[in-house]
Formats: sequence, structure tokens, C-alpha cells
Amino acid sequence: MRLTRQGYDVFVKDLDIEYYEFSIPDKTKFNQRMILELDRKLQMPYYIQRDQRRVSKLIFFSSREAVLANLYGDLEKFLNNYS
Repeated sequence: MRLTRQGYDVFVKDLDIEYYEFSIPDKTKFNQRMILELDRKLQMPYYIQRDQRRVSKLIFFSSREAVLANLYGDLEKFLNNYS
């Protein structure tokens, strides 16, 4: 479940839920297919942070998913292998 900005603010500021960041390199082509894969495969909510029209970070609310994404180091590889 992808969060909106308001949902993210509620999770972080009001509910004080711990979150984990995954930086997306400039070379990564973040597209709609990746969003569909994230929606299909992730068990916990996530938020997509944009900086100047480019996706710069994914914010995970699951430590397991965040650790796996960071171990892969590549979002596309993570999505292809995570189930």
C-alpha cells in the first residue's frame, strides 16, 4: 500500500512509527511497473519521496523489506526476487 504525503505524515509524526530509507540512484529508471510490483509484493505500507520530479527515496515501514532492499542495492533486482 503506497502512502500519500498525508498518510506518511500521520505514520511518522502522529503515530511515531519507525521507518527505513532506501536511496534510489540517479541511474535507476523508476517507472509504473515498479510501483505495481511494490504494491503487489510488499506487506507493509511504503512512501515514495520525490525531489524535483525525480524519485529519490523509498520509505519502508518494515525493517525486513528495508534490509532486503538495501542488501540487494538495486530496486529492480529486489523486486524480481522478493515474494
